[in-house]
Amino acid sequence: MAALALILTDKHLTVSGSDTGEGFETRELLQARSITIFDGFSTDHVHGADVVVYTGAHDGEKNIEVVQARNQNIEVKPLAVVLGELSREKLTIAICGCHGKTTTTALAASIAQHQHEDPSWYVGATTFNQRLPGGAWNNAGNRVYMEADEYVIDIAAGNRKAKFLELTPHGVIATRYDYDHIDAYQDEALLQEAYAAFFARIPKDGFLVINGDDETLLRLSQDAACTVITVGFNQTNEVVITPLPMQGELQQFSLSHKGEAMGNKPFTLSLSGLHNVLNTALVLVARRQDQLPIDGLNERLSSFTGAHRRLEKIAQLDGVHVYDDYAHHPTEITATIAAARQRHPQARIAVLFQPHTYSRTSHFKSEFIDALVHADEVGLLPIFASKRERSSAHTITSEELVQEAQKNGHAVHSVSDGEAGMLSWLDHWYKPSNPWVIITMGAGNVYEYGRYIITYLQNVTDAQS
Repeated sequence: MAALALILTDKHLTVSGSDTGEGFETRELLQARSITIFDGFSTDHVHGADVVVYTGAHDGEKNIEVVQARNQNIEVKPLAVVLGELSREKLTIAICGCHGKTTTTALAASIAQHQHEDPSWYVGATTFNQRLPGGAWNNAGNRVYMEADEYVIDIAAGNRKAKFLELTPHGVIATRYDYDHIDAYQDEALLQEAYAAFFARIPKDGFLVINGDDETLLRLSQDAACTVITVGFNQTNEVVITPLPMQGELQQFSLSHKGEAMGNKPFTLSLSGLHNVLNTALVLVARRQDQLPIDGLNERLSSFTGAHRRLEKIAQLDGVHVYDDYAHHPTEITATIAAARQRHPQARIAVLFQPHTYSRTSHFKSEFIDALVHADEVGLLPIFASKRERSSAHTITSEELVQEAQKNGHAVHSVSDGEAGMLSWLDHWYKPSNPWVIITMGAGNVYEYGRYIITYLQNVTDAQS
């Protein structure tokens, strides 16, 4: 919603909005655009509005502000419908996938911005590449890069249409498929049907660039009417990625299309992890298919810092690197820890993880444990409940995951909410003599714990001196 608000201000509309008053990171960015933010929901907030836009959180269309708007004959639209309208105003390049779509969309938009192509974009992060906002609209350009969300429009109201089915894409990048959003798709076949339907929305003269190493994406793209280009590390792909030796802290890779080299030299990338090599390759191939240049981009690729909360470094103190990451699915956790090890091969890794949603935690209980134990130390906060999900319907707790992991001898411990619980966890394992990477991880408010970690490390340093 914050990214959309920024887009609408770029379109010279007056925007205000309501939220829970929990102090989200987007507040400062929105207030800098003179966007009024109301804490809590009230029927008074819609007075004088021409349109009210809502999400499926906070009771969706049953929210008191939405109900009041309808009573006053004010036009009401779900977020997904407004994004769909925007996608019809420009040539839309949509980026979908259960993992990596935010970083991939941010990279596509960042390259286009660097190349002076006057892009517009909608990215599911507060900021990316340190300074660019999550949403922007440029009247001069003819392309918009949109993160395409597979979640449903309004689960509270029973509207289970996938959000991305409101978009009208010319080109689509598909990063990787995985089963997720158990609360919305209790049958995995329904999620796969949504992806297949999304691919079917691409016109015949459009294109679909997919991770060809993903067997599910290959199957779901079979009936697409457009050109389909497969990209991956396997030799069976139309475009093959070849990882090359690291250049300092930069990853290097080359691309070949049906055996012929793409680009006039290898590509270099600042982001860590082979999953980000794949994400970058997908963007480059999509640009080539879209008849945009891919040479001369290494300056942007090697300086691209990623999206906010995607293995984002927030501090470095006496050999300890502190990161924050949005990973909330077992596949994402595994990839993030692997990327951290690649970046810091000599360090031990500690993860403070906050599970997100009861349904996801319950369904992937064993998978979460298997993913988290790739770290050397793990702390589990209580489950962060989604505003779309009622906790009373679920009995799973973080403590169950901890007990299961400890039974198998893994260094996983419960961490109670708040500073005291986290400091107790740090005291349990932290030794200043060892190099450490500490990652706060999850889709809730776990990022707030970063400041406690930094203060703790500073106090340890001061005590030693």
